[in-house]
Amino acid sequence: AAAEEEEEEEPKFLGLNPTWLTRRHVNAAEMFHIQEEIKAAEREAQLRMANETKSKLEEMGVVEMGGKADDEGRLLDPIKKDALINPMEEAIGEQLDHAILTMDQATEVGEYPVQVGLGHGVVAHITLEVHKL
Repeated sequence: AAAEEEEEEEPKFLGLNPTWLTRRHVNAAEMFHIQEEIKAAEREAQLRMANETKSKLEEMGVVEMGGKADDEGRLLDPIKKDALINPMEEAIGEQLDHAILTMDQATEVGEYPVQVGLGHGVVAHITLEVHKL
């Protein structure tokens, strides 16, 4: 009975079974390629979406905002880049959660170039026009 129990135990060392190794490596390689294809498809989809958003923003072109200003046109409350997000989202009907805006703080009436980074190297160029209220 003791000898039979020993045979039923899992072998401690499987050794190099070529069919097991090959199948395992093929499966790992297939999974790796499948995962890489999925990642590439996701990147392509994100890039396509970023480019569509860029087109919408550049079609809109200008964000107009008003601010109280003194007689020389200096704004009493400078407009910071975060204030542009809502008007931009409304104009294009899309959330811009991950957009990175680059612009100088608007301190007076006039036009300000704004770069909107949309990820994947896609950047939209728009203009902020500040009017006196």
